[in-house]
Amino acid sequence: MSRSRRKPPMFGYTTATSEAEDKRIWHKRWRAQLRGQLSHDATTDDFLPILQCAVSSPWNMDKDGKSWFSPRQQRRQAEQFLPLQGLSTSDAQRAVVRQLAKWRSK
Repeated sequence: MSRSRRKPPMFGYTTATSEAEDKRIWHKRWRAQLRGQLSHDATTDDFLPILQCAVSSPWNMDKDGKSWFSPRQQRRQAEQFLPLQGLSTSDAQRAVVRQLAKWRSK
């Protein structure tokens, strides 16, 4: 897996590194409501489970959207992002390729 790369060029709108904390909070709320419902209802015959969307929304979490980032746009962005002045053309191309590899890594 050392050479694994991102297949579809989709990226999230975020500065967060992970949404694990959001998922932990969401799951805690969901389990608390389920426990409350189970303890409140004496009979489990008419038990209706609580839906996940009733507790939280993925749009309220840190990574809330995704965008298509085409390879052509990636190359253009890398060329604008890197300070390529003073580099030979082969060095500049290698720097762009390295930046693209960083962005495509998982």
